[in-house]
Amino acid sequence: MGTSQQPTPPKNSPQFFSEVTSASTWMRAIGVLILAVGVVVAVVVLSGELHHQVGAIVSASMSAALGIALGFFGISNKITLAVNPKQVTLGFRPIWKKVIPRDDINELAAADLEPVQFGGLGLRRVPNRTWGLLFSGGPGLVVSRKSDGAAFYIRTNRADEAIAAFRGALTE
Repeated sequence: MGTSQQPTPPKNSPQFFSEVTSASTWMRAIGVLILAVGVVVAVVVLSGELHHQVGAIVSASMSAALGIALGFFGISNKITLAVNPKQVTLGFRPIWKKVIPRDDINELAAADLEPVQFGGLGLRRVPNRTWGLLFSGGPGLVVSRKSDGAAFYIRTNRADEAIAAFRGALTE
């Protein structure tokens, strides 16, 4: 499991719960490796080693850009969960964020999550309006929406604390 940070909100903040979970070390290491390959390919392209072979230059340039972008993503991705009296915010930084208004929350419950339920790790969408945000298996929670029945499964070691914060925000 990656690192988890629990920022302390200011005393006047309406924030009840906040958690940011980084990817596991092995996932970030793969990101570094992909980034390094992208940089090496970019250096080859920029050094002129391809001797004006337009197709090879274009192909290598695209590969370098993709490798660098995927590498940075692999290093920087994080799962975020935040609750305040007006909404619940879920995120898979830097690419996805979902804000669920307080009045659209149908239910929340503790759950044991396994990557196989969602077809792998990360931000996953499976049939029946179901989403998974997880870097590993373990405890988590489910937030379901009233509007469309969508269910969001979020991996957190602080499931009980998150549920208590959700209930506090919903009964305010």
